[in-house]
Amino acid sequence: MHKIVVLFIIGLISVFGSVWHNFQIVKTGRIISQKEKTFEELKLQQRILDIKIANLKSLDRIEKISKEELGLTKVLEQRIIYSKDNVSQPKVVEIITKFMGNMIPVAQAETLEKN
Repeated sequence: MHKIVVLFIIGLISVFGSVWHNFQIVKTGRIISQKEKTFEELKLQQRILDIKIANLKSLDRIEKISKEELGLTKVLEQRIIYSKDNVSQPKVVEIITKFMGNMIPVAQAETLEKN
């Protein structure tokens, strides 16, 4: 009778251990599935953010904002006229910038040194 009780207890422990082991496998499988789903969602968010960054960095968008919101104009040509009074240190006399076909003096300076 004593052997039967011991065998029964060993059997219960084995069954309990097997059930617990299977439970842990299922639990770990669920965790892995959740992590994979989260990973895929994060990859999708990353792709969306990459597209948003590309749109924000587009030159067309930047040019539109600079013109419409900031009132900037694209410089087509710029000429700097230097004074030849002192050859070792010429001074800027006038800076002329061409905007959309019009020549406009941007600055006249007698004391700016040539870079």
